[in-house]
Amino acid sequence: MIDKVFNVLTNPSLVSTSQNTVAAVTIETGLKAAGRPAATLLDKHADKKTKVYSSAKELFYQLLCLAIYLSVIPLFKKGGFKIAKKIFKNEVSLKNFENATEYLNYHKLACLPKAERASHKLMQKIPDKEIIAGAKKKVSMRDELLNKEKPFKFPLAKGAIELSSIIGSVIGLTLLAPELSHLFLHPIMTAVGLDEKNKSEKTNKKIDTKA
Repeated sequence: MIDKVFNVLTNPSLVSTSQNTVAAVTIETGLKAAGRPAATLLDKHADKKTKVYSSAKELFYQLLCLAIYLSVIPLFKKGGFKIAKKIFKNEVSLKNFENATEYLNYHKLACLPKAERASHKLMQKIPDKEIIAGAKKKVSMRDELLNKEKPFKFPLAKGAIELSSIIGSVIGLTLLAPELSHLFLHPIMTAVGLDEKNKSEKTNKKIDTKA
């Protein structure tokens, strides 16, 4: 069973799928945030007040969904890495790194050309400790990045993080983002003076008080 999970996590197509998922969601939500309000404003059959309210509500809703979605993805990545370390206790590629952030910093540098790594700001965050890379050879993490043209990238660690990202995309899009967005939407609409419901309630209260 663990071998099958290992094969899934180290499959290169998993990384591509995860990266495409996050990019696709970001682009799609961005287009909705721009396109839907614009279409509402161009509607000739609705009055101006209704168009402004509906377009603003849709804009804020889409932006909230995107913000919430992008916020939960890092949490899933960190959690997925912790779970993978527990499942694959004996895998040195996971033992090399304390957490997902440490690995992602390493991986970003490993993907850069060798000449650009030494001066990159992330190099300051790379600890000077021994890791086991390639054919179970002990090396310094910093030396692996500074001296090798193609540093070892530890596909199991990357796969665990990207699988968590895909799971986070599904949960974030279908459950968290829509529900949380609705919680924040009305307070935001009220803050910018566009929540018609609250306006009408305040007006009614004033009328009742005068009466």
